[in-house]
Amino acid sequence: MTHANAAIPDAAAARSSGSWEEFRAPGPWNAPAAYWFWHHIPTRSEIVAQIQAMRDAGYQSFQIQTRLSFPRNRYLSDDYLAMCRLAADEAASRGMMIGIYDEYNWLSGHAGGLTVQGRDELRERHLFHVTVPVGASGRIAGAITGIRSQDVGYLQEPGRQWVYDGGSRSGMNGRWSAPSV
Repeated sequence: MTHANAAIPDAAAARSSGSWEEFRAPGPWNAPAAYWFWHHIPTRSEIVAQIQAMRDAGYQSFQIQTRLSFPRNRYLSDDYLAMCRLAADEAASRGMMIGIYDEYNWLSGHAGGLTVQGRDELRERHLFHVTVPVGASGRIAGAITGIRSQDVGYLQEPGRQWVYDGGSRSGMNGRWSAPSV
């Protein structure tokens, strides 16, 4: 997410030579990194000051992570993305790397439905294997219910609203039928 003209740290630098010099002065791929928690969209001056403070403390990379207190309707907004761009440009100008970490609130990019808003064909889908008896009419019918995600229970209701569209994996419970066999 760096500006096209900004220097991007060389990926080859991620390989460690194991030298004492590298240990004493690691590059951005190997130096300690920080999480930068956003509870609101930071201002331009907050971004500049925070990135400079991280650099002054010896950090060469950081991950922006929005938290549950961040207003959901502002996530991925034009203002949010503009400030991410500014953060990336500021970091690049100091030889730092940046990442956007969304696994806390949005498991693998769910964003509470925001990432696929208006594009239902892109929504996550799951395939389940079930065995049901064939009815006397020769038709197969069944229902899959009660499926609950085990990986967001700790977030409680506010967290489920952030992770899943409407607070649940509504598409994971459904009725179906198949043609006669």
